Amino acid sequence: MVEGSVDEVAIRRVIEHFGICAEMVHVKNGRSKIAAKVRGYYAASRVSPWLVLADLDSDCASDLLNQWAVPASDALFLCRFATREIESWLLADREGIAANLAVSGVLVPADPDALIDAKEAVLNLARRSRSREVKSDMLPAPNSLIGVGPGYNLRLSEFVRSRWDVIEAAQRSRSLARCLCALESFAGRI
Repeated sequence: MVEGSVDEVAIRRVIEHFGICAEMVHVKNGRSKIAAKVRGYYAASRVSPWLVLADLDSDCASDLLNQWAVPASDALFLCRFATREIESWLLADREGIAANLAVSGVLVPADPDALIDAKEAVLNLARRSRSREVKSDMLPAPNSLIGVGPGYNLRLSEFVRSRWDVIEAAQRSRSLARCLCALESFAGRI
């Protein structure tokens, strides 16, 4: 269970690294919708494995787990958080994201987990892109009420599928590295 479409593609890519195939990924379109359903998925983990991925935003992981009344890890249940947003994991592959957005790699933040708003960092890179197509896809129209462009999710999802280097990214994202360690243990239990 994940927040959004980019999260779905990213978690599929991450678990493929361990030879795990997700039969189904439930996209909930927001962390609050995950919070509303997480106890049910935890209960379902008595029968089959469940992985939950959400953005940490400005919260503390242990506080959220307490609030949601679920353990961080159980035999067939694993809950992980991207610090602060899934975009931080994507930014951690500096060369890959720079090539995808047609910007210099030196513009990509060196410590994406430290960013308050990784999505805004991605948008700022898109603003500096040498590609009109990147700008058109990624950036919102002037005076738009939507914070991203019409092709934002599609472009990032394609990047994850075709170019994102999970291992390279884990070297710059402690959050992703912790997720990989937890998934390795989880894969051994299922």
